Amino acid sequence: MPGRRVRRSADFLEQAQELFPKGGSAEGRPSFELFEDGPLRGAEMAFSLNFEAQRESVEGVGGIRYVMTIPTSSSDRG
Repeated sequence: MPGRRVRRSADFLEQAQELFPKGGSAEGRPSFELFEDGPLRGAEMAFSLNFEAQRESVEGVGGIRYVMTIPTSSSDRG
């Protein structure tokens, strides 16, 4: 991925895997793999290519930005 280097913190990965367990869950929660391949990849690409163009999370604090992603499901994957 060209541009800015995007890193995932250990705390982020721990929280993401709680929300999206590896392989999904019996209750139907999406898998970490689906999250990683979809919304997370999109966010990382947006931050990498043009961090400064993303929305500020806190007005006037340019070092904290976020990206909105759209919901996806496993049926959306080609």
